[in-house]
Amino acid sequence: TVWAPKDWPLRVTPFTPNGTPIPFNDLAPTDLAGPCCLGGDILAHARPLPPLTPSSYVAFHDVGAYYHSSYSYYNLRQAPPLYFYDESTGELTMIAPGHTVDDTLKMYSQ
Repeated sequence: TVWAPKDWPLRVTPFTPNGTPIPFNDLAPTDLAGPCCLGGDILAHARPLPPLTPSSYVAFHDVGAYYHSSYSYYNLRQAPPLYFYDESTGELTMIAPGHTVDDTLKMYSQ
């Protein structure tokens, strides 16, 4: 997907900082990128999405555990937090915190 987002589009749901889904109003072409494998991975290109802010969350439904389990510490990047979204309740819950710089450095000091 990160190499060809037009060929394998991911389902995307944006959330407010408190975990409420953002309604799909006032859509604008939006690029979403982030370190899934490499730092510049493109997950969605020119995707019509509502306005997002730096504190918004975005769920990529089709990546599953593969992206998290194959996460790379290349360039000493920290692993992101892991969230679970319950469609029946609309609740977003952190199930694993993101790594800190100290967590990453401990891997190399053992």
